[in-house]
Amino acid sequence: MTVSIKFIPIKPNLQLNPQTKAQVAQALRSWQGSVLREVSTYPAQMPTNYVRTGHYGQFWAATQVSDGLGVENRISYARWVGGSGEERETEDTQTDEMKRRRWPRLGEVAHRQGKTLEGKLSGILQGGIRRG
Repeated sequence: MTVSIKFIPIKPNLQLNPQTKAQVAQALRSWQGSVLREVSTYPAQMPTNYVRTGHYGQFWAATQVSDGLGVENRISYARWVGGSGEERETEDTQTDEMKRRRWPRLGEVAHRQGKTLEGKLSGILQGGIRRG
């Protein structure tokens, strides 16, 4: 089962100049890269005989959706390690053991990085909107 999260910005009923559009696109790619880096970084390994394969981290990928960007992991057990992408932990699928081992939750990471993105987009848009 694929685990994914998407960021689809609200499109204002205003025209953006080309420079502002490029800045918005760059801010979205920055969000995507930040989420990918954080969710694919393994926490310190606890004492165990288990040898990590690295597959979970390798299966994270950037995605393009019709109106925005996303990240996904297609490895079968991704939802149990990093969660289902739900922001609220109570609705997530990450196991208690993975929480205890401090694996980053996709929904939590994307939400936190999204707050940073909101600030960036607000600043960009305030300077680059022209009334259409």
